[in-house]
Amino acid sequence: MDQGTDEGFKATVLLVEDEPLIRVDMAEGLRIAGFVVLEAASADDALDYLAIGKRVDIVMTDIQMPGELDGLDLARIVLDQFKDIPVVLTSAYRLSDTLGLPFIPKPYDERDVVDVLRAEINGRNTTNDQRGQRKRSDGG
Repeated sequence: MDQGTDEGFKATVLLVEDEPLIRVDMAEGLRIAGFVVLEAASADDALDYLAIGKRVDIVMTDIQMPGELDGLDLARIVLDQFKDIPVVLTSAYRLSDTLGLPFIPKPYDERDVVDVLRAEINGRNTTNDQRGQRKRSDGG
């Protein structure tokens, strides 16, 4: 990846990908870009990270995976139970329903992935900041 390390951007990505070579390659690219990366080989493994309270700023999940849950199931659970964590979906297959979430088709360019992840994290932080400003302006 040509982007280099971005000092000061230490968001934690929960990368959920069942293909080991894709997962390892993407995790390395994200680390070079300055992210902390937690790797999960299935939606079930990803939920284990979330259940034990690991810091996760964003989830990037493949959709087609083995196990009880696929990536869409994981996304639904995160949206329902971990509302402050944005989710980005990825797949080699085109889908008609991505739950209104950002979707990155495979094969992907790591720079595009980094840009999408940062935009989603920054968008979430902006939304939270705006909520906090509203509370302060209301006397809260």
